[in-house]
Amino acid sequence: MALGEQPADRLHLYLDPALLEGVAAEAGLGREGFEVLDGLCVRDPLVEHVGLSLLSELETGGPAGSLYAESLANALAVHVVREHSSLGRRAVRSLDRLPDRGLSSRVVRRTVEYVEENLAGELSLAEIAGAANMSPRHFYRLFKESVGSPPHRYVVARRVERAKELLLGTDLPIAEVALRVGFSGQSHLHFHVKRLLGATPASLRSRGLARP
Repeated sequence: MALGEQPADRLHLYLDPALLEGVAAEAGLGREGFEVLDGLCVRDPLVEHVGLSLLSELETGGPAGSLYAESLANALAVHVVREHSSLGRRAVRSLDRLPDRGLSSRVVRRTVEYVEENLAGELSLAEIAGAANMSPRHFYRLFKESVGSPPHRYVVARRVERAKELLLGTDLPIAEVALRVGFSGQSHLHFHVKRLLGATPASLRSRGLARP
């Protein structure tokens, strides 16, 4: 925040209507006659949590990437349909009936292979879910159930591991390593490598150079 600016006391979140309609349609509730009620003027802890998480991403330069923002948006859309829409209790019952058995081993393998082949790209939630032939909302829940972590955390972990291999085994510049594994720049690579491995990219590179 620039010197002299006043801290904001409001955060506005805007969800694409198509995202909300997609949640309703997936639960078999249809897209017609669906609207968000004017009930979000009251305090909602989950909405507040999502908003603060997105605000933190903005303030820190978005180290978790757009995949994280997409995941939060989908979680928020499901919550709004359940708790703040004209569908009312029907939405709760229908969404609660969605299957929660996890992904088959074949689908997990196909999804993991897609992630590995596309680590250098942007990797949106819609693209990864598409590899599993599922909607993003359905896929997010089942992937977390099957793999043990949500898609955005899994992708970040794989990018860090790939970066570690390149830092230890090649002499590529650190900035080039960041781009090759899908981080937006060297600072984001540094942030996640330090967070997950307890070391900096430079220290990992030193270890690689020290090997005979």
